[in-house]
Amino acid sequence: MKCLTFEEMMEYLDGEITERERSQIEADLEAHLEDCARCMEKFRIYAEDVKAFDKLAEAPQLPDTFTVETMARIAAEKQEQAPAGWTDRFTNVFWRGTILKKITVVAAGVTLAISLSTFVSPTFASYVKSVFTSGEGTDNGLKRAAEQGLTSSAEAKATDQGITVAVKEVFADPMRIAAVFGFEKDGKAIKSSQMHHNVDLNGRYKFYVTDTAGNMVYDSGYRLGEHGLDTVLQISLQDMEKDMERKEISNNLVLHMEVSQIGDTKGKWNLSVPIDLQKLKEKVAVIPINSKYAATPPGMSIELKQAAKGVSATQLFYEVKLDDGLMKKYRDSMKYFEKLDEETGGWTDFEWYDISYRIVDRQGKVVAANKQGPEGGSQNVIESLYQGRDDPDKGVYTWIDAFDPTVVKNSLAVELTKVMWNELADFEFTFKPEDVAKKPQTKEYNGNTITIKSVSYNPVENVGSKRGFDRYKGVVMEVECVLAKDVVYLDTWTITDEEGKRFEPETHRKSDVVKNKDGNYSYHFWITAENWDKIPKTITLNAHRVVLQDTNVNWKVPIQLGE
Repeated sequence: MKCLTFEEMMEYLDGEITERERSQIEADLEAHLEDCARCMEKFRIYAEDVKAFDKLAEAPQLPDTFTVETMARIAAEKQEQAPAGWTDRFTNVFWRGTILKKITVVAAGVTLAISLSTFVSPTFASYVKSVFTSGEGTDNGLKRAAEQGLTSSAEAKATDQGITVAVKEVFADPMRIAAVFGFEKDGKAIKSSQMHHNVDLNGRYKFYVTDTAGNMVYDSGYRLGEHGLDTVLQISLQDMEKDMERKEISNNLVLHMEVSQIGDTKGKWNLSVPIDLQKLKEKVAVIPINSKYAATPPGMSIELKQAAKGVSATQLFYEVKLDDGLMKKYRDSMKYFEKLDEETGGWTDFEWYDISYRIVDRQGKVVAANKQGPEGGSQNVIESLYQGRDDPDKGVYTWIDAFDPTVVKNSLAVELTKVMWNELADFEFTFKPEDVAKKPQTKEYNGNTITIKSVSYNPVENVGSKRGFDRYKGVVMEVECVLAKDVVYLDTWTITDEEGKRFEPETHRKSDVVKNKDGNYSYHFWITAENWDKIPKTITLNAHRVVLQDTNVNWKVPIQLGE
């Protein structure tokens, strides 16, 4: 299929073809767009235009002469009044009668029209064009900023080895910097995921922020998300060691992007984008809270220190503290797992605790939540702004959670719903696989029931198998756990053969963790020993960690964020 003209794209998008015509060209069109980056980019832009106009509202009835009269007035306007790069597409779009009628809306008895003398308002133009208005690769905080006209276009480009890296759009407030960038080769846009292919981004891509004097502001992490052909970069500006409110941050910053390899091509692409924070710094409100709660296990306390309300996010700052007794248990646990990992060649990711909470409005409706554990279900969280800092020597852990500012606003309350923590477990079960072949083998442990359902050997992996157990190579054991009250997981498994060789195997979840009728958790999983070339006569299974929870919590903290 040849490249599409503007008229052909608009006929398809605007529904001005019959269903029969649509079915005839739809498959060919989709195939062409997959292969043609230039048409894909044009199609995306035109589709966003149509979508934006559709959202305005249903147009009132207009006189038959409306289009001709309006276009005559547009033709009389001076060319230089139109924003650069928009004249041709804007004029073409408005020659279409159905689109033209959508641009005028009657609401509450007032006609909202785009002034012909100013062409389009800056806020409206920014909203229609902004990548951040789409949910793909962004979030509602960025969308809100774009709708308010707070994003800006960028002209930063770097070219090497025939490839151009271009930063197209930027948003910045004291909470984060977000930038949209893309790639071009031989004058054609290239899908960003193709350029990242087989590239270690942490080694070949470097993103950091300085002030105008070159002093480092932030260089410890970033997040990338795809948006059509482009990539959305997000960098948090929170400094958890000193200035969590970012009052001391400079008004003028510079976003730096340094790339040494794109796809299989090595080169040098260095870009700098100036950032002005002054206006949006004034829009950040910090609300002190300083409310404390003595949690379970004894010796743990949680303090909600403050909230921050900004343009692109609402944030909560809180600390978890462990007393000397809990810190000793934590350090002893870490030493135990370090020794176990050294013996088995495994690696244990040991998190001492987790908390879950929700945010409710005046009517008690949940508007946001940070949920940990089997149920999950976090709601309206902006993950790109999540940050944590540990100070194990003092037993203090500081966290920043960020939420959608369009729903986390006004008068709210934070309600703690769950506290989870880890303890060492000493579960051990020695069994014979030949006995499992006759019937499942079960062992009780502190109210938990662990059942070995099957043991099998697979000489090769069978990835596509629907049976599950034969997807993995080596010895595969199916295990079922029915847990005691307030136990969330049994974890960190090791297996030992009859010769006493112990190692940490891989585990693969067969089912989600679910609650039974008694409110206890249960789940199935497979344990795989790829390095075993046969089934041992006896196997010893150990669990070294248990995760516990306390849901009998009673802590509700009101927050007044203002309108």
